[in-house]
Amino acid sequence: MRYFHPRRGGHKHISFPPDSHGFFYWHIEADAPPLSGQVRFRTTTSSDPATFPSGRDLQLPDGRMWNISIFDIAHGPHYSGLRAQLLSERLITAKVLGTALNISCLEGARTIHPATGSLLIWKFGQRFLVDLQSTGMYLWVIGSSTAGRLRLRHLFSVQGSESGSSGIVKRVNQAPFTGRALVQFERSTLPEHKGTRTVVLRIVEAIGLTKLDGSDPYGMPEPKHGGLVMSRRDHVHWTPWSVDVDRLQPGGKPRSSSKALAILFDNEADPAVGSRGSGES
Repeated sequence: MRYFHPRRGGHKHISFPPDSHGFFYWHIEADAPPLSGQVRFRTTTSSDPATFPSGRDLQLPDGRMWNISIFDIAHGPHYSGLRAQLLSERLITAKVLGTALNISCLEGARTIHPATGSLLIWKFGQRFLVDLQSTGMYLWVIGSSTAGRLRLRHLFSVQGSESGSSGIVKRVNQAPFTGRALVQFERSTLPEHKGTRTVVLRIVEAIGLTKLDGSDPYGMPEPKHGGLVMSRRDHVHWTPWSVDVDRLQPGGKPRSSSKALAILFDNEADPAVGSRGSGES
């Protein structure tokens, strides 16, 4: 087991904090599917289990919780002991472990699996952070027995063209705002989406928002508390970012984003989602 300090270009190995003594336990949110399960470490003041409730979960330097996801537990040969313990205590089942092992998607010639550190979403209204300068981010939408990888591109930026001194036109990214946004997926209630299963992105909170001078030739709307994330889809007008999960691509195939976001609708009708709690090991 390792304690990582995340940084650009990879990970730097650093030691666990000196007060890392306590209990490993199995954590899963009360309304979450089994595929969101993870081993966490609760630091306590003594080895007495009675101190567990007053302890604190070990955190990484960036504030995220230290954990080992069920996906890494399923894949890693060095986690065979954890697999055996979780199965023997019936905190997970062999079926769930097999599902976690087999979930993947193709990215070119690469096979991608969810892993520890992957952003997992399973319900509408679940909040997550977006860097306003980021050109894209990945997340996994998970259900009781399935998952889909979703790429969110240019949520708060625009790709445009720029001619250099040599006359060569190149694509440039315009991101006029700095800071972060706390966002959540929602069912659309917009009139134009009536009768469809359409997803929009709501801005719950804009954090540290600053507009950069001279960086907004396209008139991007300012991200506001309670507003919707906007998209410049027709290269002229700004409209709410949205995905109709039942709309097919030319050729009759669903888009990868539609397949992933459709899981949010499926989860609302799935009794296996929302019936789990937390356990200790």
